[in-house]
Amino acid sequence: MIVGEMWKEFVDESLAGTAIFDLDTYAYLYVNKVFSEATGYSEEEIIEKHHLTFLAHPEDRERLLSVLEDVRAGKNFFSEFRYVKKNGEVRWVWGFLKKHGKFGIINFIDITRQKKLREELE
Repeated sequence: MIVGEMWKEFVDESLAGTAIFDLDTYAYLYVNKVFSEATGYSEEEIIEKHHLTFLAHPEDRERLLSVLEDVRAGKNFFSEFRYVKKNGEVRWVWGFLKKHGKFGIINFIDITRQKKLREELE
């Protein structure tokens, strides 16, 4: 198995949602199974939507665009964001965005349960 195939198998089976996007257009180029399942959209639906912000919660879109500009400039970014699933449910993620050449990489884990538990304790 060559390295590229090993990498794809590893990412496809990862426990984290992973996506690769074009830094010029913010178009999704790849999403793994976890990313697809977490959002409720198929890989094809996500890639056809073309713009990274279509999943972002409306109140987080401007901040996400600002973060994307920082990533384009070479800064790594860690933060919480909300996104909206295909069924309209709002979820929270802890995400990491990084530049890799002319591409951006996203990794995230869902933290919705932790956010709800924290709110209940406060």
